[in-house]
Amino acid sequence: MRAKRAFTLFEVLAVLAVIALICAMTLTSFSFLGGLGPRPFDKQLKNAVKRARTQAGGSGRQTALYYEVQTGELVIRDFETGAELFRSSMVKAPGASAKPASSEIPEISFIPVYPEAVEGFLSVFDMLEKVDCLRFYPDGASCAAKIEIKTGGGAETYYLHPFSQTLAKEALE
Repeated sequence: MRAKRAFTLFEVLAVLAVIALICAMTLTSFSFLGGLGPRPFDKQLKNAVKRARTQAGGSGRQTALYYEVQTGELVIRDFETGAELFRSSMVKAPGASAKPASSEIPEISFIPVYPEAVEGFLSVFDMLEKVDCLRFYPDGASCAAKIEIKTGGGAETYYLHPFSQTLAKEALE
C-alpha cells in the first residue's frame, strides 16, 4: 500500500512567507504613485524639471518646459521641433479621465532671474516679467528662474538654480 503524499505545514508556511515578501517588495516599488489623488504641485514641478533636464542631456538637444493653463498640464517639448516629449497633469490623479474644474487649475508663472546690472545700468532684461517656458540645454544648464504657483489656497514661490536644476523656496544667492 502506497503512502499519501502531501505538503507539510512548514512547506505551506514557507511558500506563504515568500509570496508575502514578493507582494511587499512590489507594493513598495510602486510607492511613487502616491495613492489615488494628485501629488503636491511642488513635487510635480520638481519631477518635470528633472525630466526636462534629463531629456535635454540624453538627446543632445534643447528642451522646454511649458505650462498649459487651459488643461493644467506641464508639457516638455523639443525646443527646436516643438515635438511633445512628456505631459503631466497638475490637477488630476494618474489615469483619471474627468476634466478638472477651472477653480482647481493652478496658475503657474515662469519669471527669469537675470544677474544684477553693473553700476545701476538698467538692462532690457530687467523689464521682462514672464516667459512662456523654461529652456534646458544639453550641457545641463538653464536660465535661473522664479516660479510662482497660485492656487485657491494661496501662492508659493520657488527658485530654479541654473546649473543644478534644484528648486528652492529661498532666492538664489
